[in-house]
Order: sequence, then C-alpha cells, then structure tokens
Amino acid sequence: MPAVSLADFAAAFDRSSLQPHVQESEQLRQMLSEKFPMESIATLPLEKYAIGLGEGTLCYEYEFGSTMLGSIKGGSAAKFLVFFNKGKGVWKSTLREEPDAHKAWELLRAGLVESLKLAAAGRWDELEPISVVRFIPALRAKMLHVFFPDDLLPVFSYSQLKRFMADLGLDWKRPKDAYALAANRHLLQHLRTIPALAGWSTSELMFLLYAWSPKAVDDTEIRVFKVAPGENAMYWDTCLEQGKMIIGWGETGDLSAAASLNDVKTSMQAAGYYADSKMSLTKKSKEIWNFVSARPGDIIAANRGTSQIIALGTVIDPGYEFISPALVDSSDFTHCLHVEWDTSAAKQIPAQDEWAFKTVQELTGNVKNLVLGDALPATDSPAPSKPMSVALNQILYGPPGTGKTYSVIREAARIVSGEATKQRYDEAVQQGRIRLAT
Repeated sequence: MPAVSLADFAAAFDRSSLQPHVQESEQLRQMLSEKFPMESIATLPLEKYAIGLGEGTLCYEYEFGSTMLGSIKGGSAAKFLVFFNKGKGVWKSTLREEPDAHKAWELLRAGLVESLKLAAAGRWDELEPISVVRFIPALRAKMLHVFFPDDLLPVFSYSQLKRFMADLGLDWKRPKDAYALAANRHLLQHLRTIPALAGWSTSELMFLLYAWSPKAVDDTEIRVFKVAPGENAMYWDTCLEQGKMIIGWGETGDLSAAASLNDVKTSMQAAGYYADSKMSLTKKSKEIWNFVSARPGDIIAANRGTSQIIALGTVIDPGYEFISPALVDSSDFTHCLHVEWDTSAAKQIPAQDEWAFKTVQELTGNVKNLVLGDALPATDSPAPSKPMSVALNQILYGPPGTGKTYSVIREAARIVSGEATKQRYDEAVQQGRIRLAT
C-alpha cells in the first residue's frame, strides 16, 4: 500500500512531466482509430484482424504497436481467440463451440460490433455478458478505450485494476460475469470524485496511478505450471467445458487476498490441513500459492498421471477466483483459475516421477521446454537474416506495466538466436549466453 494517499500524491506531483507520454499515447490512439475505424469493424476480414500474419493487422498493432497506450502483452496468441499459426501454416480457433477459425471470427466480430454499439449508447452495464468477446477481455477493453477514451482508463488487466482498487481501499464486489470493464468503470468513477484530479484525462490518470503505486516487481515474466485436474484428471471434462482449472483444499476459503506463501500456509493451518506433518504443510502450501498467484498470461499444462499432457492453456482475466459452490462433486474443489485451453497441444512425455505426488508444480528448464515444445506460436517480430546484425545497445522505456522486461527478453532471444520466443531465451540463459541483471 502506498505511503501517501493518491490525492496528496497528485497534489505534489509534477503533472507537466506526463505530457510527453500523454501526447505519445494520444498519437497511438489516433493511429489505431484511423487504421481500424469503428465503422470498418463490421466488415473487417480475418486476415486484417489476426496475429501471426506480420505487422499491420489489428491484433499486432494493438499488442505490439501501441504499448504506451496501455499494454496487452503476455500469454500466447490464443488470447485473441482466432489466429494464424505461422510455424504450422494453419488457422486456429480456441473457441470451444466453433473450431473453424473463419466461423469463429464471424462470431467474435459480431460481438465486437455489439460492444461498440452499446458503448456508443452509454449502456456500459450491458457489455460484460456479451458472449464470445468475453474471451478477449484485454483487447476489447483497449478497443473501447480507443474509441471512447473518456469512458475507460487505459488499464486493461483485471488484476492491475483490482490492485489499484485495493490500494485505494475500495470495497468493490465484482458482479457475476463482470471483470475488467466493470472494474475499470468503477475505478474511474471513484477517481472522478477526487478534487485533486479534476480535469485529468484518463491517460494522465493511468500514468499517475502507476507512479503512485508501482508494481513491487516486474511481473511480465510468463510462468508455466503443470496442474492435475483431480486424481487421474477426473475433473478434466468440467475444466475444459467451463474454461477453468480447479483444485481442492477449499476449506481454506477465498485466497484472493493472500499476498505471500505464508498467508496461504496460515490459511491451511487454520483449516486443519496436514496438522501432523509440517513438511507436507509447507510443500502443499507452496503448490497452492503457485496456483492462486498465477497471473493472466501464465501457461497451465493440464496433466494426467506422470507422462500425459492433456492440454495447454493460457490464464486469462480475472486469473484466480474462489468459486462456491464447487463445479464438481468434490465440494472442496473451489480454487479456480480462468483458462483458455488448447487441446491440440496434447502429448506424451517421458514420465516425471515427482508429478505423482504434486497437484501443482512450476516448470522450469528442460521439463518446461519438453512440455511446451512448439505449442506457443512465435511472435510476429521479424527474425534477422544475420542474428547479430542489430544494434546491441538499446534503450526500452515506458511507465510500469507496459511490458519492458518482456520486450527485453524477446529482443535478447532474437539477437542471439533469430527467434523472439521465451523458449529460445530460456535455452540461451541455460547456455550462459544471456544474463538478466537488475
């Protein structure tokens, strides 16, 4: 929690220092609105939308070409629901109801058009439940900000919005099926009541919030976890159908406020888990902490036994949620992550014996590479014909939360290997070719 109130911080803050950033943000907003006008969305072809086709598509420009306007980086191309897998040369849809990418795009495009119409009419409360587009929350929120900049903050992550509201002491109860948009609107409405912020634009407010309450750590690093959906994956069908991953130990209650492993351990003790074994308590608490602290963009590998990967998934907003009642017949399976699943990544791997005793485990090194393989689509960043024919001294700048560390990782991997992927970065680190110093 910041040491001073936002109002006091704003009163002493040099507002003029934000103008270069605000001007750049506005230029990017105008660029997006001109390249992809609101009236063109209804007829926008898939080839002009999808990531994987190089620069110039809507998804590319929103993710990589306009980070100063608010970052939506992180995770895989699956977060856009439909995309072109450049490595395999095929179109992909992660929409369970419609596996055909072109048909899925028609549904998604209709949802975007409906969202824009409702926003133009000021009917913001009706936006969250719209089907299909709920699966691209960050992109939709950024698109709505582009066309209605006074009505939404350029903060598109539910976890970030939730963090700001907690720092402000707002007791906001999330409505059912409402995430980033509702949280964004609620936060903005509160900021509008602070006299010291009268007349501030939404872009200024965004930069001010990050200056007042910076992240304790740069959390743009993507983590990978294997998670077993029950014994022998007995709850997998429910997880796939619901777009979730669930685990037990629900007697702890809601862990969304847990800020550390120790908080989870305390809740486990209070619930009476592993009272006869401190070692088991510590180990299981760490597993559950890994689960509840997973962020949007992190990767979940659903496993059955020690050698079968059922699917890979990307954690999406709102990330962790405590659900009650449970989705399955085991009443304590109430810890949940919202996930976009890709069953085409299923595979057999050499047996990992320790998995027999672990529900959740963070994957690193060779095991992570083994599980991921080439399942994550490469980015659209062009690979140089000669990996070292680039400027080695580079400066990446921007406010907290705009993906600088993630961009550094991708650029470092591109320089040493020609491929801007996390896998190539990890390999280079293991080989001693890259070291990240802070």
